[in-house]
Order: sequence, then structure tokens, then C-alpha cells
Amino acid sequence: MGSVASLLVLCACGAAVDPDAPAWRRVSAAGPPARWGHAAVYDAARDRVLVYAGAGVHGELADLWSFELASETWTELPTSAPPPARINPGAVLDTARDRFVIFAGRTGLTGTLGDAWALELATLTWQQLPAGPQARQRPHAASDGAHAWFYGGEGTLARVFGDLWELDLATDTWRQLPGDRARTCGAFAYVDGALVVTGGHGVASVDDSTSRYELATRAWDRVSTHGSTAAATHRAFDFDRTSKRLWLAGGDHLDNYDTSLTDVLALDSQQLARVTTANLPPVRDHATLVFDPIRGQLVLFGGSLGDGQSFLGDTWILPAR
Repeated sequence: MGSVASLLVLCACGAAVDPDAPAWRRVSAAGPPARWGHAAVYDAARDRVLVYAGAGVHGELADLWSFELASETWTELPTSAPPPARINPGAVLDTARDRFVIFAGRTGLTGTLGDAWALELATLTWQQLPAGPQARQRPHAASDGAHAWFYGGEGTLARVFGDLWELDLATDTWRQLPGDRARTCGAFAYVDGALVVTGGHGVASVDDSTSRYELATRAWDRVSTHGSTAAATHRAFDFDRTSKRLWLAGGDHLDNYDTSLTDVLALDSQQLARVTTANLPPVRDHATLVFDPIRGQLVLFGGSLGDGQSFLGDTWILPAR
């Protein structure tokens, strides 16, 4: 643990900060128990962030929490008949049907899950959905409000997937689409009729490439990006649809170090840039980041140090206009 701690300190001290730049602000309200590998989505209809599952000091979790953006307060939401506890699920919001949808995850050290569930947000009732892709953890997940897409992820015996699946949210039916290179733990987003993935890793090596899948033509293309990022794997991320920017926070380089730096990828220009801030939150990996479009801010929650050696339960906010 000593060598990991040293790397964490070196990474944080090497960051460029400017006292006149926007500052990360820690939320004072107590929140969910510390965890990593959880899922988080923005619920625009209720002006909140939903945080689900993950793992902490007592193992995998199955709880659901709401962070009210107006009051900056946390509330646990009691749900009926929840799915089995898990870490590293894929999750999206089904805006047309007002549902929170999850797929896959891990239980224990090696067990992977292939189940899909939908939570009716009006009643907080879970319903299991039809089976789809092979069991896995850490699938990339994105949605346009009518469909959900799950790409890649990790299986057992160090297997990494490169398949792409579409879930029709109106009918809860699955369809396999053309896949791409095998990867997991990248950043993934739906962008104007396409899916974009950047960063992540394969079985044992970092994959810092960017790929784009055009849904109309069902074709993958490589995208050349400019600039460098602080970490290529295990980052917290979210997409701002208005500015077409993919925000990236924290993460590591295939467990070599943790960082607290923030980067942004402008998908119009394919330019990667460092976000200069007045301060830095603690370093972390496997956290979540949600963009709040009403206030133009990023909400960072949780994560771990050293890939699950210890857990974080803090909440931070950064202006991001």
C-alpha cells in the first residue's frame, strides 16, 4: 500500500491548478455509505442524481440513493424486491417510460451477472427484464431515451468483450449489433445518432483509442483525437449534449496510479484538454460523474483508492460551463 500511496501523492502534486479557476466544492450533507463501482444517472424530471449499488466495506450493495440538486441533500429510496446486490453494473435512464434500467455486474470476486432490471421511478418497484447478452461486469452503457446500448465489459477468466447490444426500451427486446475491439472501463456516450467510446482497457493493456459507431449505417470508425488525458481507464465520466463535451474525472492507468485531475473531450473538434481548477478533490478510481445541465456543473461521487483498497463516500461539485 505504501507504493500506491506514493503514486497517489505524486499524481496529485503534479497537477496544474490556478487559484482563479473554478473550484471543486465538497458537499457538506452526509450521503450514501462509501463505495466504488456504482452506477449514477441524471434524472431530469426530478432534478436529481440517482446512485445505485457498488461495493463498500461490507461487500456488494443493492441500495438506491437520490441526490437532490436544488438542496444538495441525499435521500435513500426504499425500493420493492430489488435485484441481487452487485458492483459494476451498466445503467441508463428510460426517460419515455420513467424507468431506471440496469444490466449485468459482478458478485463476489469472480461471479458475473447477466440479468437486466427496470425500476419504475413513480412506484419504486423493480421488474426483471428478458435475458440478453452474456453475463459480464463493467459494460459500457448509454441511451437516447428510447434505446439503451451496452458495449463490451469483462467476463470470467479475464475475458473482455467487444460486442454491442441494443435494448429497445419500448418493447424490452434485445438486438445484437456489430461489435468493435474488446474493451472495458472506457468512457461511453450517445452523440447525435452515434455511440462514442474512448479509453479503457483490454485483458492486460490500456486502450486509449477512440471509436465511433454510426447507428444508421451500423459501422464502426476510428476517431483521431488530439491532446492527452491524465488517465485512460477507470475514470468517472458524463456527456454534456448541449456543448458535445465528454467530461472525464479521476481514474487511473490500468491500476498504475490514481488521479484527481479533470479532462474534457470536445467531440466536435476531437480535442482533449486539461480542465484547470483552483483545487483538487482527493484522488480516486471507479467513481461516478454526472453533468447537471440546469446549473452547468459536474457532480462527482464516491470511488476507491488503489482499485478497491479503500472506499470514498464524498460528493464534490465543479462549475463546468
